[in-house]
Amino acid sequence: MRVKSLQLALCYVVLHGLATTAWAQGSGRRVVAVVTEGDVATKLRQQIATALGKSADLAEEKGTLEALVQAGIGRDLGKRINDASQRGPFFGQLATLAKSKGWAGVILARHLDARDTTWIVILNGQTGEVLLDRDVATPERSGGKGKRGKKKPSVVDLSQVGAAISVLIDKLPSSGVTAAPAATAASTPATTPATKETQWGDGTKQSTADRLLGGSSKSSSGITTTPTESSTTKMSVPEPKKTLTANNAWVLVRPVYAATGRRYTYNDRRTDNLRPYKALGVSLLGVEADIYPGAVAGVKAAADIGLMLGYRQAVGLKSAPKDDSSNEIGTSWSELDLALRYRLNLESLQLGANLGYGKQAFTFDVAASDPMKDQVPEVSYGFLRVGLDARATLGPVQGLFAVAYRHVLGVGKVKDDYFPEDKVTAFDLQAGASYPLMNHLEAFGALYYTRYGHAFTVKETDEYVAKGAADQYYGLRLGAQLYF
Repeated sequence: MRVKSLQLALCYVVLHGLATTAWAQGSGRRVVAVVTEGDVATKLRQQIATALGKSADLAEEKGTLEALVQAGIGRDLGKRINDASQRGPFFGQLATLAKSKGWAGVILARHLDARDTTWIVILNGQTGEVLLDRDVATPERSGGKGKRGKKKPSVVDLSQVGAAISVLIDKLPSSGVTAAPAATAASTPATTPATKETQWGDGTKQSTADRLLGGSSKSSSGITTTPTESSTTKMSVPEPKKTLTANNAWVLVRPVYAATGRRYTYNDRRTDNLRPYKALGVSLLGVEADIYPGAVAGVKAAADIGLMLGYRQAVGLKSAPKDDSSNEIGTSWSELDLALRYRLNLESLQLGANLGYGKQAFTFDVAASDPMKDQVPEVSYGFLRVGLDARATLGPVQGLFAVAYRHVLGVGKVKDDYFPEDKVTAFDLQAGASYPLMNHLEAFGALYYTRYGHAFTVKETDEYVAKGAADQYYGLRLGAQLYF
């Protein structure tokens, strides 16, 4: 009977373990990789698991350490985190590993007993953004007295660690990727020594967290060693560097080619001296740039306020009337943009708002003696532009979307010579995608559409008579974006 009970118990344990593993792999829950060290490493891990709660599972501890080593980033981590020139590449490598493993985030924590603090690094596993990189106060407090009046040993107050992590849980991606079997704090062996040494170090066998975050460690001879002041003093640790992307770059430059066209049509045209216009397959060449002076100068408050510049010009464009195709007319089409832009980077989305001035001119080189001189729909729009744009991560590509209202200040010949009472409303739209080619370079393509709607106030006795007109521009933009 006793043997049968043991067999039943063993079957229950095996089945429960298999069910737990299957649920963790199929639930699509977030998985967070956690590395803790110091005298309270086990308690730190349990505190982090409690803070994450049901929002995420902890990746299996041994597998996490092995993954770091196999990825080639398991040595000299202390130097790399504390060296300003290496922090950016290190966090980039860590983010790449996190993506490959499907981790929503990576948390590194090391209790520094000499300073009553715990150093915490929290990395967004999908974007590489460093969400937290600082000391959190974790002082020792009295353990109180036991039932027999004996004084309990002091314990480290880790409540602030949980509080610091809790406020950042929502910033971790909620991707439904599956990962290696996860483990909660309850599954962490209680017998694991808090000062367990790993094979990451050299002959001194420096501990995992000493390599990661600085602090004292014991050599193989038992002698306590202390790293330099720069590795353990909060004020001397440099600010974390984010992985450079098109979303946080200081300067972005875009050579642009557009295969585009124009269509100008009149509504209820009543006189023959007004000619509509249509052009397809026109080539525009240009260059655009976004510059963020605050980011270049290191001013955080202004790091996301930028200046947008752009100029495009038609190449080899000529026009001719339908009734006389041999009468070619030199035609010029140019576009100029100047604007201020503010960008807001979210988890996998960048939102932008811009306000600026633009000019779009479409003119004809017609001789003064040619009757066509006073019939062509020549315009020179000047306008204030208020726009919104978005850049969203859609798998391996970035979706590009933009919409803007144009408050027209001037129209040019159509208004000055044909319709003095002309009210114009205008807007533009764009939708496309970009694809990374290599570091600092991506290719993009987008469809765009711009429309100017004219409403004329006329009399039947006027020289030019029509109720209104629609001036439309549309096409495909192609180019590359280089960012620094």
